[in-house]
Amino acid sequence: MPGKHVRFADENTFYSPAPSTPSPSHSISSLPSSSGPLTPPQNEFKLLYSPSKIPASPLPSGFVAIHPLLAFDPFVQPTPYILAQPPHTIKYTSALAESATTPPLPRLTLLSPALPWALVIDANTDADGKVGAKGMGFVTVWQVLEALYRFLRRPVTTAEYASLPSDVARAHVGEAFHARWSSVRGKDESREEYSKGVKRVDFLMEKLRFMGLSCTKQGPDVWTLNVA
Repeated sequence: MPGKHVRFADENTFYSPAPSTPSPSHSISSLPSSSGPLTPPQNEFKLLYSPSKIPASPLPSGFVAIHPLLAFDPFVQPTPYILAQPPHTIKYTSALAESATTPPLPRLTLLSPALPWALVIDANTDADGKVGAKGMGFVTVWQVLEALYRFLRRPVTTAEYASLPSDVARAHVGEAFHARWSSVRGKDESREEYSKGVKRVDFLMEKLRFMGLSCTKQGPDVWTLNVA
């Protein structure tokens, strides 16, 4: 209810230089057994987040705030967005074209305890991941939402699926996969979605509501994705 919720602004929506640097973790606990098509085995699973994979560029040394449309609040969804749906389902406002942070940043890295991958969003990379896109020079709110959707639509390899911590976790991801493709309208469309196999979004299971980004204290450009 308006006026009733607690926002935790200083803790969750601002980055401030501090010695505390907790490490990201991948933990899905108590995650039936169902199976779904997976992509063929590829390279061994690796956690994609590492400082060496993030392009070097100047970053602010002071406070960095996340945009209100992206800011985490434990009780209020900042933007009415479901991560399994394309971002054009969101009603467009000019605020979506604004910088994702204050001051503006050329890149953001998003982490999630439910995902073994990190998403690096570069302002100079277009929606297809091609470098050299002519943009604003900073990451926008829209870029964050669009990048999240594309990132979560990527297929999961057998190695990544096997990296889940337990059979129970794998079963729950399998259930999420079956719930997703079976919810697609149209027999042909549903069958096509099934044929594409498990995707990263299935690792979130039923938690598909975007609840914003919160500070990690790992740097002004590294934020945690919250879902519900």
